[in-house]
Amino acid sequence: MMNTATAQKFSNEELRRQLRLGEDNYWEFKQIEFAGNVPKSPRRDQLADECAAFANTEGGTVLCGVTDSGEVQGMSREQMDALERILVELCTDAIKPPIRPTILRREVEAGKPFLLVAVPQGSDVHESPGGSYLRVGSTKRKMPRDEQLRLAQRRGQARFLWFDKQPVPETGFGTLNEALWKPLLSTEIDGAHRRNYRQVSISRISPEPITKRLTFVAPPC
Repeated sequence: MMNTATAQKFSNEELRRQLRLGEDNYWEFKQIEFAGNVPKSPRRDQLADECAAFANTEGGTVLCGVTDSGEVQGMSREQMDALERILVELCTDAIKPPIRPTILRREVEAGKPFLLVAVPQGSDVHESPGGSYLRVGSTKRKMPRDEQLRLAQRRGQARFLWFDKQPVPETGFGTLNEALWKPLLSTEIDGAHRRNYRQVSISRISPEPITKRLTFVAPPC
């Protein structure tokens, strides 16, 4: 089951909106050509390059079965099965280190299903058959060697952070249990803030003493 933030991001309303707007830094549309039930175009390596580019940037979503103009082409259950197998294989075998996307079957127009591939931001530099790519706007571009080294250094440092200092996607102050954080605030802020903490935005209270003693936990899916 998807959590609330993910469900909102991929709601039918949001998907229709993105289909109208077109591709950008976080969305890629891919028309799929089949020979019977077998995907023939784009090539496996091209799909791998697109997914790896998202992983090397901030993550993103590939809509498979959608034209560049945002038209949903539709595909059969058998075609979706075959395409999903290819996507799983290329994310595991053609991208190094592998990525673990979320693959969903969606339908915003009756009788026209498509595959949604949500690629998370990677924790390393991901190599695909065409090289190392970044997502820039609605296109991908190959990273020069010095940029690959800088990205590897940044992500390598992030991996050595203690778990309680690593950001957790789709969490924030609103996901915390009030019964747990309210007593902690009372020890860090003065009496005026304690009386009015409900009206004080979190941006006015320094999070440093709080986050030192709290572990942010993602809500269950």
